[in-house]
This record gives sequence, structure tokens and C-alpha cells, in this order.
Amino acid sequence: MRGGEPKRAATRALCFVLAATWAGASISDTREASAIPAVALINPAPQVPHFTRLIRDTFRELGYEPGRNLNYIERWAGGSEDQLRRDAAELAERKVDAIIAGTSAGVRGAVGTTRTIPIVAVDMESDPVANGWAASLAKPGGNVTGFFLDLPELSGKRLEQVKELVPRLSRVAVLYDAMLDPAPIRAMETSARSLGLSVVMLRVQRPGELSRAFDTAVRKRAQAVLMMPSPMLEVSASQIADLAVKHRLPLAGAFPSLADVGFLYTYGPNVDDLVRRSIVYVDRILKGERPDNLPIQRPAKFDFVLNTKTAAAIGIKFPQTFFLQADRVIK
Repeated sequence: MRGGEPKRAATRALCFVLAATWAGASISDTREASAIPAVALINPAPQVPHFTRLIRDTFRELGYEPGRNLNYIERWAGGSEDQLRRDAAELAERKVDAIIAGTSAGVRGAVGTTRTIPIVAVDMESDPVANGWAASLAKPGGNVTGFFLDLPELSGKRLEQVKELVPRLSRVAVLYDAMLDPAPIRAMETSARSLGLSVVMLRVQRPGELSRAFDTAVRKRAQAVLMMPSPMLEVSASQIADLAVKHRLPLAGAFPSLADVGFLYTYGPNVDDLVRRSIVYVDRILKGERPDNLPIQRPAKFDFVLNTKTAAAIGIKFPQTFFLQADRVIK
């Protein structure tokens, strides 16, 4: 018995040391984990895997590894306003360090639940000053910054393009997502009036309404369709392109990926560039800069893409000026 005491004492000592070492490591790990910044994406659309990859890749380029030194959270609402509100409330409750908000609905959802967490927006539909989210573009003054379009300028440019493309154009249909900010619609109507055009509004709440929307465009004698930026509509881009070809209607969208699935042409900001720049803003915020001092910016890069296969299918010929201006031509 006595001979075994030294061994038992040594064993107890070893167990104590191991336990203390394990406990110390756990405390250290917990402290380290709590210091890891948390960044969340909120978007009203169904998930877009391309943007998930792009955001993660951009974070890595800046030295962040999601899951190691960054807690990155995504919340895609799948087109549900109720889910969007729940997502926004959850992120505010978790007190994440920054929110990346996509589209006007995403920004509204985030702003509606927090006025303190920094929000970096990529929003192609809203006027941030008119909506009260920022005091000015140069000095936002609140918790919202990011990248917003100059809506009247883009609307005018898109209408001028379709007027050049379609001889004797008088009526244009505008396909839009009912969930998004009405500002682009107002800008489009104003630009159309200045060009002597009338507008047929095609309001869509869900993909199941798209066929009816195109029937309305035909019934009201629209000569072309412009699709407003919308993640929900972009998920259904192939169906929309097929409907346009079926009704032999020239169809234009904002983003290059839409031309790849059959839109006649696209003109709009390079969203991949905006997403990358938004992550740079998040990085600056995580390093101590305040969103109220980060100026709201306009897109710097626009893409003009033509689809000659679709043009042939609906009997349209692109003017030579289109080819001279195009960034890419799909044949």
C-alpha cells in the first residue's frame, strides 16, 4: 500500500496538471473566439451561390478566413418579407460587427432593426438620402454606407438605348419586383416622359406571376420590356428570357449574367465589382473606421453586353453603334 502511494500521488499530480492545461486552453480559446469579428449578409432573395463564393473569396484576399478569424453569417429570405424581418431581428440581437445588406428590401430590413450596427449596402434601387438613411453621400452621418445607383441617370440611359434599338418606339413595359423600393420606378416614369414614351408597369410578387405579366405587356401593346434589378427576378431569368422570345419582345436587363441566359442585351453596373468594394468597406469598419465617415459611392464600372442569338430569334438587328460600345457580344 505504502509503496503505491508515490505512484498515486504522481498520477494525481499529472491529472491536475493536465486538467489545468486543458482548462487554460479552453479559457484562451473562448476568449479568442469571442474576439473574432462577426459579419452578416442579409438579402431578401433566394440564395445566390455565386455571391457567397465571391464574398468569401474577397474576405480571404483581405486576410480573413471564415470560420477561423471571421464569423461570417448569411441570411437569404427566399422572397419572404416575414423571413426578412426575422433575419434582421436575429442579426440585431446577435450584435454582429457589420451587416452587408443587399437590395433596398435588405437595407430597409436592417435599418428597421438597428441604428447602431454598421450597414454596408449594395443597393441598386434606393436613394439613401431621400429615404433618410444618410444625411449626404459624402458624409452619411449614420450607420448606413455603401454603394447606390444614380437612378435617374441609369433609367434615362436604358430608355435611350431601347429607343435607338426599336424603330418608332412609343410604349415600354417595365418588369419589377413589388418587394423593392419604388424609387427606380418613379425615375423610370420621369425619364420616359422626358423622351415622349409611355410605360406599362408589370408588378410581380413571385415567379408564378411572370407569364401573366408578359401577357399584360402584349395586351397593352408594349414594344419592349426593361427588367428592373431584383434578385428574385434574376433567379427566374431563364424563364423571363424564354417568355420574351415567345412573345418576340426585346428584353433588356441590368447585369451581364442576364444576357448569358437569353436577354437581348444588358446595361448596368458590374455587381461583382460592387460586392468586392463592399467587403473592402467592411474590412475598414472592422479595423476601426466609422460608417458615418465612409462616403456613399456610385458604381464605377458599367457593362454593356449584346446577345446576337436572341436578336436573330426575335428578328432584331443591333445598330452598329451598339457593337462599337459593347463590352461583350454573345454569338
